[in-house]
Amino acid sequence: MKKQPTFRYMWVYNHFKQLILSGEYQPGDKIPSIRRCAQLLQVSKTTVESAYMLLETEGRILSKAQSGYYVTAAAKIRSAPPSTTTQPQPLNTVQYNFATRGADKHVFSFELWQRYLKSALRQQERLLRYGDVQGEFELREAICQYVQRARNVVCTPQQIIVGAGVQSLLHLLCPLLPGERTVGFYTPFTQGEAVFADHGYTHLPQSSAHILYVSPSHLTPYGSALSLSQRFEILQQCRQQQRIIVEDDYGSELCYARQPISSLQGLSGGKGVVYLGTFSPLLLPSIRIGFMVLPQNLLSIYQERRQLYNQSASQLEQLALGHFIANGQLESQIRRARRSCLQKTTALANALQGTFGSRVNCLFGDGGYTLLAQFCSNSTPHRLAQLAANAGIALTPQKFSPLGQPGLLLCCSGVDTADYPSAAKLLYSAIAPAIGAK
Repeated sequence: MKKQPTFRYMWVYNHFKQLILSGEYQPGDKIPSIRRCAQLLQVSKTTVESAYMLLETEGRILSKAQSGYYVTAAAKIRSAPPSTTTQPQPLNTVQYNFATRGADKHVFSFELWQRYLKSALRQQERLLRYGDVQGEFELREAICQYVQRARNVVCTPQQIIVGAGVQSLLHLLCPLLPGERTVGFYTPFTQGEAVFADHGYTHLPQSSAHILYVSPSHLTPYGSALSLSQRFEILQQCRQQQRIIVEDDYGSELCYARQPISSLQGLSGGKGVVYLGTFSPLLLPSIRIGFMVLPQNLLSIYQERRQLYNQSASQLEQLALGHFIANGQLESQIRRARRSCLQKTTALANALQGTFGSRVNCLFGDGGYTLLAQFCSNSTPHRLAQLAANAGIALTPQKFSPLGQPGLLLCCSGVDTADYPSAAKLLYSAIAPAIGAK
């Protein structure tokens, strides 16, 4: 952090107080654990403990045993600004959309995909019948060969279950998991948390839950990844404590900073880890096909229940995707996507830095289309995002950033590179007053 006051705990205290008063944290919201906060803000745990103690003394947060710290219902009463009546603001047309994680239209070939769909449509007799509830065998075989080669996953086609995305697969998985119905998320994943809650799982800190859900290649919204040593550490701890790991390998294919690190499932030899993958970030968001690799002990349970479930993914698209992967088109797509990620994030960072100068710091992860722009300002991320939206720029406020500065997440996949300079200038004119720029 830069230019912190002498009493660092007061800086942390004021940081959270502003987040609560601005409405970015609502009553009932959980704030980061002491350890996680210390990592994010780069301060000691003692500093965070002192700040949290002061917030708790004022009644802004409440500590719950074995759960963490939560914002109280009375948190905003103290120091709340006088209410004012404002007229609803008209909705602005989005000119530059950096908020949506979509596909890059210059990377995906609709013409090529159409050819594979037409080829699958020729299997008319097959399409007149319901497909395999576990997924079409050709697709599972192609996935098996691909993940063995690219992600070091230990599996056979019989261990793979196909479904319409990760959430759909989690609904299949939750009833199969043995032991305590407690789950911890290494990083927040709202949709996944909702599925586990629907199945009666209690959400606990990731260090104490029986099920650990982790996305090793997507620790942060801007694509940071776990190192090899961190992966081994997680595996060792979970093995010693007989915990189950659910590995969501989202984002691993779009790593451009270095060679992708082996999956946790592969490092474990295929034991104690459920592996999840999806093709939406690589192809089109509308192609809702994901897959799950079950370890042998869970596979036997699934096989007893498989006829109770219907297949949720399109049979036609499964057949097309199976041939697409088998013919090497997926790996060609990945190479194009990686080049696009590197080129577009670099170009966007250059446009922002060329416009904002020293008032912005652009942070990259290991891959993906998203970067974090941190601004030298006392404003809140929510306020900056609202000013940008008023000017026609859609982006996402980031509550926490490594430097403790207000951050904005920008996903550049859906915006043309040629538009970055004009988008950066428009953003500057929109938020300049809030960041003290002229």
